[in-house]
Amino acid sequence: MSQYEVGTILPDLIVNDADNMPTSLKTQMGEKGLLIYVLRGTWCPFCVGQIDRVRRRYPKYQAQGVNTVFIVPEPYATVNGFAVSTPRPLPFQLYADEQSTLADALTYPVETPRERPIGIYLLNKERKIVWRFVGHEDENFPTQQDILDVIATYLP
Repeated sequence: MSQYEVGTILPDLIVNDADNMPTSLKTQMGEKGLLIYVLRGTWCPFCVGQIDRVRRRYPKYQAQGVNTVFIVPEPYATVNGFAVSTPRPLPFQLYADEQSTLADALTYPVETPRERPIGIYLLNKERKIVWRFVGHEDENFPTQQDILDVIATYLP
């Protein structure tokens, strides 16, 4: 189970940016909040599909005042290589979590990367978790429309 439940104020997590420099997730906050995805890795077809689905709907998220970031438990070189090789530019950041520290805290520790669930967190401006999903794609995984509805509900 994740150590961060709905109602918890998420600490200002530090991640490595596109230049492999530490940066605060607080700097990624949108006008109303932040949507954080925690993936298994760039090797996971379902996870790559989520990146593409969010990329296509990102203008709708921004229109609702929410920015999006992805945390990927892989080395920086792998995550950066994936980001720069995508056929279309990504309008959001992919952050490397080489030691899986954030991925473990936001989902839960696993024996193998394939066992890792995907985590989705919606934070308000105060970094309070107002909605979350931690699970696998076969566990009633929310669609992009579900997430847009959640944003409209929790961050009016």
